[in-house]
Amino acid sequence: MKMNYQVWVFETAMKLSILLSLFIYASSATNYTVGGELGWDLDSDIQTWSSSRNFSVGDTLVFVYTPVHNVLEVDEVGYNACASDDPISVADDGNTTVTLDSFGTRYSFVELMVIAALD
Repeated sequence: MKMNYQVWVFETAMKLSILLSLFIYASSATNYTVGGELGWDLDSDIQTWSSSRNFSVGDTLVFVYTPVHNVLEVDEVGYNACASDDPISVADDGNTTVTLDSFGTRYSFVELMVIAALD
């Protein structure tokens, strides 16, 4: 009987430790509006904005932009070539949220969408 109690105490302590770790992890996540006050725009200095932040797994990037812009996530090759022909994802809703779910570098850029009016 004493052994079962010790196992129960150990299992309970482990479960509580895991729950506490998850709570701390979830509560430490930060929401960032990409580009700050200017948002995700061609006039934003995203390099300067991003270099002044330390992003962590669990953080959320919020891209706020006008309907003539979008957010393309690409791989490093696509980013360096500024190529939008094979994106990982494309969003154009004006308010895109991306959760950083793993370590590493993620590449995104804005593409100006040209809308032609037909007369």
